[in-house]
Amino acid sequence: MNQINTEQLINFLLSQQQSEKSIDISNAYKIYIDYVKLHKRAGTLDSYTTALKPVIKFLNNKKIFKTSDITTDVINQFVLSRKPFVKNQTINREIKYLKAMLHYMIKCNYIDKINFIYEPLKYTKTKIPRITNDSIKKILNYFDESNKIELKSKLIFLLILTTGIRTSELLNIENKNIDLVNNFIKLDFTKNGESRNIYIVDQVKPLVVACMNKTRYLFIDEHNKQMTANALRCIFKRLKDTLNIDILSPHKLRHYYATNIYNKSLDICLVKELLGHKSITMTQIYLDIDNHDNQAKNSYYSPLNDFRPTDWASYVGRKA
Repeated sequence: MNQINTEQLINFLLSQQQSEKSIDISNAYKIYIDYVKLHKRAGTLDSYTTALKPVIKFLNNKKIFKTSDITTDVINQFVLSRKPFVKNQTINREIKYLKAMLHYMIKCNYIDKINFIYEPLKYTKTKIPRITNDSIKKILNYFDESNKIELKSKLIFLLILTTGIRTSELLNIENKNIDLVNNFIKLDFTKNGESRNIYIVDQVKPLVVACMNKTRYLFIDEHNKQMTANALRCIFKRLKDTLNIDILSPHKLRHYYATNIYNKSLDICLVKELLGHKSITMTQIYLDIDNHDNQAKNSYYSPLNDFRPTDWASYVGRKA
């Protein structure tokens, strides 16, 4: 019997192993974006493409064309290239979506594994600039005094102010889902895909009635087509410029609504439900909580206030 050379045996076994599956990054991107188009909302598609674009561009510039070549070292180089220009949370999101794309490639059996490890960068929560009460008053007074702004624009502002509805949800309100008897609007189009209701306050109801129409959507343009997100942003820009307001946007108005509801109710679970969030963590990000205000409310709601007033000063100096 011929003696087997150990080195030859190892080389033979290695040669028999199937090489790692890989796919062109450009093809992976196209396949994944097609998947996102089919299964995600339009707003989500924009988020994915925006986050993946700088990663794909970096890899292309580095002449890295195969998914198998995306290593930890490559990812670290990408992070270092981005840090001077964007926030840490932006970088984390970009790599999160890259991993999501690669996980989908594994699911589709295009690749075997992901060849990099990434520990998300730490970041400090930044305080979101908030709309002031004075700005809200200025806008409401302008609505009362001016005939130049159309009813549709007033309704858009007031619905966000009184419900915290997202821009995408607002633009997809359907006339058939408006219940004027029970004063709510059913939202079939939501960020998380689960329908929910928003509630019409009495002051806004006449505007809702006036703006309802015979087309599918509540908010339409001059051609009876669904209003675009850009048209909505233009409404807020005109208000901002006309009234010389520093901070104003649909998203910041949603933050204003959330903070206002929380400060009056101290019920974060209520705010979570009204905003359509899946987790309390996301709701906490939206809230701009004043610590001095919390201190006053803590004293107001103290359990000791439910009992007979006591001379607590007499306890000073007593031993426990």
